[in-house]
Amino acid sequence: MSAAVTESIDQMINQVAIHGDDDSLLRTLKNDELIALYGVMQEYIKQSKNEDADAKAQRLLDDNGVSQKITVNNFGDERCITGNAVVVQEPYTGLFGLFWIDSDTHSWKRGIYTNKLVLNFRRMMDEQEAGSLAEARGAGGTRRTAEPIPNRWEYIH
Repeated sequence: MSAAVTESIDQMINQVAIHGDDDSLLRTLKNDELIALYGVMQEYIKQSKNEDADAKAQRLLDDNGVSQKITVNNFGDERCITGNAVVVQEPYTGLFGLFWIDSDTHSWKRGIYTNKLVLNFRRMMDEQEAGSLAEARGAGGTRRTAEPIPNRWEYIH
């Protein structure tokens, strides 16, 4: 029914310095593209014996880029709750995006059930990937068809 988009770099991490037990710098993982655009926003982690510091650093880089959130008002779906995910197809470009639901409000007004959701963008998907993800989730009984439905929400989790 309506949507508004916001972007933020408040929580951005585009460089992760990995240090040893003696606080010496072992290595640095970074996202050069984001550093060129926004400057260095660094996180510090300490290498521990039983932990893959490179994987932890990569997760920090992957999960803390430019935050893109969409607040949408749509016809209600009781499965759209915080913590779940949806695949959304943009009606003009036909592109699919995977979003986590950060918050949800459900309401009934004059016999019409609506949701207000705040969606957190995770990644773009192609039509085949969006369909297979929906199909895989559908095997658990949450989805009835593998085909994406154009110009509307797809509940996937």
